[in-house]
This record gives sequence, structure tokens and C-alpha cells, in this order.
Amino acid sequence: MLNEETRRELNANPNTLYIGADVGASEMKLAAADRQRNKPLEKTLEPFDDVGLMDWLKAVRKGLGLEAGPVVFVHGAGRDGFSLHWWLEMLGVHSVVVDPASIETSSRRRRVKTDRLDARLLLTKARGYFGGDGGVFSVVRVPSEEVEDARRVSRELKALKEEATRGKTRINGLLAQKGVKLALSKDFVARLKEVMTPWGTSLPPHLKAEILRQVERLELAESQIAQLEQAHQVAMAEGATDADRQGAKLVQLVSIGMATAVTLPKEFFWRDFKNGKEVGAAAGLTGTPRVTGTSTDIEQGISKAGNSRVRTLMIEIAWMWVRLQPNSPITQWFYARVDGTKRSKRKNIVAVARKLLIALWRYATMDVVPEGARLKTAN
Repeated sequence: MLNEETRRELNANPNTLYIGADVGASEMKLAAADRQRNKPLEKTLEPFDDVGLMDWLKAVRKGLGLEAGPVVFVHGAGRDGFSLHWWLEMLGVHSVVVDPASIETSSRRRRVKTDRLDARLLLTKARGYFGGDGGVFSVVRVPSEEVEDARRVSRELKALKEEATRGKTRINGLLAQKGVKLALSKDFVARLKEVMTPWGTSLPPHLKAEILRQVERLELAESQIAQLEQAHQVAMAEGATDADRQGAKLVQLVSIGMATAVTLPKEFFWRDFKNGKEVGAAAGLTGTPRVTGTSTDIEQGISKAGNSRVRTLMIEIAWMWVRLQPNSPITQWFYARVDGTKRSKRKNIVAVARKLLIALWRYATMDVVPEGARLKTAN
């Protein structure tokens, strides 16, 4: 992410070339202009065509009468993830990844929308952004390739657990079609062969075969989950990376499990936060008040503009925290404000999630143990 000083330098350079890009699966629409020119020069290229892009940039500079200078490439965070950003940076181009949802558009019910117009819009917004108007769009903070690869670990673990949950639900649903309840234990397959319906018949052969295949998939998922968690434990014990060392500290807290200890450092704490407010905002857990004129203030709920994986995880952990950490001031704050209604609990648990995320960030990165928290090693 470009800092303020770099933004000013690029804007002050008369030879800076700005490019807005709408990138699709098979082509990217480009619109280029300098700081002053209103009418852009346009081109359609295949994604990751470095030769084509470099040749076009030379032609654009010649057409605009620009000397060799920096290139600013503004594009949305799309289907290719951050691959385009890393590729452009390798070519020496300043890549700016934009959150598409943050770009202001017309509120008219119908408006013309094409890839070419979207590229032009990004070009216009880019020149405004580098000119000092930071509110034209939100810039995505892009991780390094190493950090992004490390995040795959927690995401795979989450996907496997969801797959295992779906498998268990599917097995129970298939059995329920015949009025059968059978616990998923180690001897499940042996018991399945002998189980009878409430009206005294055995399970139909095709249904039984489908259940057995589902059991095989479930066992594979659970085996891979165990392997990943074992690998995480070894990595945390060795502490080869900052994320592993942070995870080793987090897992010592009561109510924090392996999934949380893996996810937060690799998914979230790699960013350099200045304070707790930035932590809450990056997870989308901050409020969005609406105050217009002399009307009554309206709280619209949390922004949900940040990392959805971390936000969902923290809501789950917040419920565990208030149950298993009774001496924590965060827990006491929660129970002092709930009145027993579901709405009150849901509203305040979000605040707990925000407070807890900030506390865990300080613990993982600054060794500040959350006040009143119990550690597993102390039990």
C-alpha cells in the first residue's frame, strides 16, 4: 500500500502515467492518461501479457508526449486475487488495489455500465486519489506472497471442518429418512449393517451404500484435519515465524482453540496496526452511526467492511469468552449491559468481539495478557 509521501511524489511528477483497469477472466480494459489530460487512451490486453503491456506503455508515452516516469496502475480486487498486483510490482509498476464496493457510483436506477466505462471511472478516481482526495475509494492492503500463502493453512482447515460438519449432517439426514438415529461412533459402520427401521425392515441397499460412501469422505476430512492440527502444533512449538509464535501464545488462553490460534496471526495480525481502533475497523466490527441534521441519531450496526473470516470467528469466540472467562472485565462489561433479551445479547456480543479482538492483538504482538484472563497452563 502506497504511503502518503509516495502519493505526493507521484502526483507532483509531471511524467506520472495513470492507468485505470477493469480486469476480467480473458481480457483487461485499460484507460491511460497523464495528470492533466481528460480524454484517455484505451487498450484491450490479455491479463499478464507483460510484453503487450510494456509495448503499449511506450506507445502511450509517445502519444502523450511524456518522458519516462512512474506508472500507476489502479484496478479492483477481483477473481485473480492479488496475482495481478504482484505481477505489476515485479514489472516496476505502482499497483493500487481498490475495493470495488467503495467506488462511488450514480444512484440512478439505470445507468450504462461496461468494462470500458469502468476502466475510465477508475482512471478518473485514481487521479483524484493521488491529487489528495482520499475518499474516492478504499485501497486494499495487499499481503506479500509469503503471507498470503501462509493464510491458506487456516482457510483449508476451516474448509475441512465445514466439510466434516456437512458430512455428519448428511449422514444423519439420510438415516432420518428411515426413522433411524445412530450415533457417529467408531463402530458406526458395523452397527449400520445391523440397524433396523422402526417398522422392522433393514435399510435399503442403495441408501446404505450412499451412507457408507459419505462415511468414507467424512473419515478422510477428519484425518486431514488431524494432520493439519498436528502440523500447526509442531510449528507453534518450534516458533519459526512470528505467526507461529503468536499462535502459541494465543492457544494458552482458556476459550481459545487451535483454529483461532492459527487463523488470527496468519489471517489478520500480519498487518501493522497503529492502535485498537484500526484493529476493530479492519475486522468490520465498528459501528456506523447516522446523524442527519436535527433528527434522532440512528445506529446502523457494524460496518462489515473488513475481514469477514475474522469477524465471524470473533463472534463465535466472544460467546466462548463470556462463558469461560468470568473474571475478565470484558465478560463483566457484557453481563452488566444485557437485560436477558436476545436482541440485547446479540448487540453486546458484537462489542465483546471487538474488545476481545483488540485484547488478543495486544497479547499476541505486545505480550499484554488480557486483564483477568485465565491461562490453560495455570489450571
